[in-house]
Amino acid sequence: MTKNSFHTLSTFKHFILRNRVCSYYVKTQESLDILNALWLDNLIWGYKVLNNSVKLYFRIYSNKPTIKVMRHYRKHIKVVQLKKYTHFYPQSLFFLKTVWGIKSHNYCIEHNVGGLLLIKIDL
Repeated sequence: MTKNSFHTLSTFKHFILRNRVCSYYVKTQESLDILNALWLDNLIWGYKVLNNSVKLYFRIYSNKPTIKVMRHYRKHIKVVQLKKYTHFYPQSLFFLKTVWGIKSHNYCIEHNVGGLLLIKIDL
């Protein structure tokens, strides 16, 4: 993860706390991978790639975002540790950077893959 990707995630967190509908980010491959993983898990409405930026549309339900809390990590974990995390935090989603890209904890457990823990999202 680069500095720009963590900046994307921190501004993402900032806009969630302010109950915004959309926001803009710098377009990088890692930020597109993160947004694609969030979209595949149905956590955002979508995103639109512009020239040098990305416009992100948040998923809102009852005037509140579906994502309540987002935490950043940078820790290598194995599948055994990931299973423990999902047992202790059943209402959370974890996203890992694996050799196949950025994937959710469900995908990693199903395919028996560990990686770099990036994000924990509380729903």
